[in-house]
Amino acid sequence: MAGGKGAYCKSCGRRYQVEHKSKNPDLQKKQRTYFNNYYQTRNTEIQIERRKKREANHLLKKLQDKAWLEFKNALRTGLVKGPPLLCNGCWDVFKIGQQYESHHPNYNEPLIVIWLCKSCHRRLHRYGLDGRFK
Repeated sequence: MAGGKGAYCKSCGRRYQVEHKSKNPDLQKKQRTYFNNYYQTRNTEIQIERRKKREANHLLKKLQDKAWLEFKNALRTGLVKGPPLLCNGCWDVFKIGQQYESHHPNYNEPLIVIWLCKSCHRRLHRYGLDGRFK
C-alpha cells in the first residue's frame, strides 16, 4: 500500500478499477446522468430563487430612491419642515453639529418621516419599531 491512502497499492488499485469498469460498463454513465440531472435541477431552482430575491431587492431600491428624492425636493422647496429640536427615538435634544437622519416608515408615503439621531436610527433598523431583534 503506497502512500497509505487506500486499500490497494497503485498498481493493484488500477487493476481493480479496470476490472470493475469492464464488469459494469453502464454504471459510470448512469451515475453521471443521475448526478447531472440532480444538480442541474437543484441549481436551476436555486437560480430561480436568487433571481426572485434580486428582482424584489431591485424594486425596493427603486421605491426607496424615489421616496428619498421626493422627500429631498419637498425639504428643499419648504413643503416639509426640517428636523425638530428633539430626536423622535430617545427624545434627546439635537446638539449643534450632531448628525440627524430621516427614516421612512413607509416608502409609499415619502413625505412622512421620523427624525432620529444616528444611534437611534441604527437601533431602529437593527431591532425594529417595537424594540425586538429582527
